[in-house]
Amino acid sequence: MDRTVLEKQIREGSLSGVYFFTGEEEYLKQKTVADIEKKLLPAGFETLNESILESPDIATLFDCAMALPFMCEKRLVVARDPDFMFVKKNKKDEEGNGEAESNETDNEADPEETEDKKQEKELRTELKEKLNKLNTQNPSCIVIIYIRTGIKKTLKSLKTLLDADKGVSFENQSYAELKKWIVQECKQAGMRINDDAIAELIQDCSSSMNAIKSELEKLTAYRYGFSEIRAEDVRALVEPDPEENVFKMIEYAFQAKPAIAYTTLAGLLEHNAAPMMIISLLSKQLRLMCYAKTISEKISSYAAIADMLELPPKNSFQVDRALKLSRSFTANKLRNLYKRSVDTEADIKSGKIGDRQGLDIMMQQICAAAEK
Repeated sequence: MDRTVLEKQIREGSLSGVYFFTGEEEYLKQKTVADIEKKLLPAGFETLNESILESPDIATLFDCAMALPFMCEKRLVVARDPDFMFVKKNKKDEEGNGEAESNETDNEADPEETEDKKQEKELRTELKEKLNKLNTQNPSCIVIIYIRTGIKKTLKSLKTLLDADKGVSFENQSYAELKKWIVQECKQAGMRINDDAIAELIQDCSSSMNAIKSELEKLTAYRYGFSEIRAEDVRALVEPDPEENVFKMIEYAFQAKPAIAYTTLAGLLEHNAAPMMIISLLSKQLRLMCYAKTISEKISSYAAIADMLELPPKNSFQVDRALKLSRSFTANKLRNLYKRSVDTEADIKSGKIGDRQGLDIMMQQICAAAEK
């Protein structure tokens, strides 16, 4: 289901049955639930007609959903990360000696895997029956199955069942969509915000709408009595997340500004960023630049490159930044640089060098790449 269709149903009050919320953008999911609560639940009767369930099983969820509304036309049940939606780990994995069984492979299965598939099939059948029962016996109840970002791996077959007609994916917004939303938020607060400030804010918050919203509240308070939020205000007040700072470190290094790159690194370490985390983010950014550069030699569409790199939909501006930064380097040079970063990580994990020493080595390699 397209999100605009859901928004129309909310406005018209024509919601019915079970909805399935997934996607990376938590702000939009949270806002949509809040909009539904406001539309369905009259003031003073919210707690009597809404149930928020954490990791419920099927029986708990649908027993709750079969309850009738009180002094109200509709009842709302929000099930966050229901237990039955996720891949179960086998005993070996729980002990750290094996991998989780996804129950989704088509390989020849052992008896234990066959039993898992059988249980999943029974679960899918039970869920389908309960969905039909809910729709026919208690149409006054709206159920939202809410999957939070990065919690666990969902079972594909159950996701497909729920996603058929009421599944809504809340993905990261494009730069243009974020810009429009930020301008609207500032307008509501009686302020303007210039384009440079918007760019700084989106980058510093890694496009997270929750983070942007929080920072906008601080910025509007900081600029109280003035009419505009400027880029220098964002730089003065907003602390970039570690990933954005790491990108800026590479940017300064590639621009032959090692002193600023090391100053940025010092700032990260002063804010208790772990060296190994910085190393991992450096390697991730080098990988993005290396792969984007290689793919761009055959494909020109930023969106297509983002899709191939498994970046969130609509965030092709990340590819744009990566390509602009790597413009003066050959794909082969970037591959060698990325390989050295991977080798450095391996040396740290094997105990050959310490993480702080490995970070220094990686920074030297990055800064040296711009000098050659």
